[in-house]
Amino acid sequence: MNESCKVPWDESQIASLNGYQQCGYHHPFTCGEREPDGSHHVLRATRDGWYCPICAAAGKPYAQDWCHEFMADWSWKRSRE
Repeated sequence: MNESCKVPWDESQIASLNGYQQCGYHHPFTCGEREPDGSHHVLRATRDGWYCPICAAAGKPYAQDWCHEFMADWSWKRSRE
């Protein structure tokens, strides 16, 4: 599980990564910013890496170019089946 996967990501990897982010049973990748209620900004996957849409809209872009390999190949989902 320590293997990392760097960009660029293909469409299948992007779908798996964004599915992971929304699944509700794994903690998603987030940036360091939080809302006043303490909630984290959840990152979105693109071909060129993660980005925070909330920070980007505020003019403070955040990007990350890696993920854990299991997040990009749907194996994170198999652990719940």
